[in-house]
Amino acid sequence: MSRGYRPNEETERFLASLGEKLGERAALITFCGLKQARIGFRFVHLGPANRCLGCDLHRFCQGRLQEGRVYVIVGLRPKTFPCALHEGGVRAAEVEEATIEAAVPVRSAIEGAVILFNQQECQVRNCPSTQSCHPIGLFNGDRCQLLSLSGKVGCPEGRELRTALLKRTP
Repeated sequence: MSRGYRPNEETERFLASLGEKLGERAALITFCGLKQARIGFRFVHLGPANRCLGCDLHRFCQGRLQEGRVYVIVGLRPKTFPCALHEGGVRAAEVEEATIEAAVPVRSAIEGAVILFNQQECQVRNCPSTQSCHPIGLFNGDRCQLLSLSGKVGCPEGRELRTALLKRTP
């Protein structure tokens, strides 16, 4: 007997519809715990838990999410499913990669520009800017659009950096 959930025929049809187009972009559908299922909720995908690996819904739940990326819920579907990990079950949710605030060199800090993101190398322990220079959800070499700029980043090593709102692009 499988440890995971086995979908019935109606559920199979619903799952098949999850690949539909919404507007001009493909919907990225996943499942989230009922307690987290609200528009605007942000989460970091940390990969599957051991309990998830035996579930038939695993490929729909986590199959299209990338480990280490930050996602935000932008839409909810009414269908819920039982889940061995989440108390009360899970709900289908439309997600997209979240925008991320990060430190970028002043020479790259042009609103609307598409840049290759690289974390700032720093030798200063307990630097107050570590979170901006090494943001969760972005990796070296990510292609990002710079959506907006805010203040300067205080760099103890003297680098000229600005805080930018970035959105990863294909």
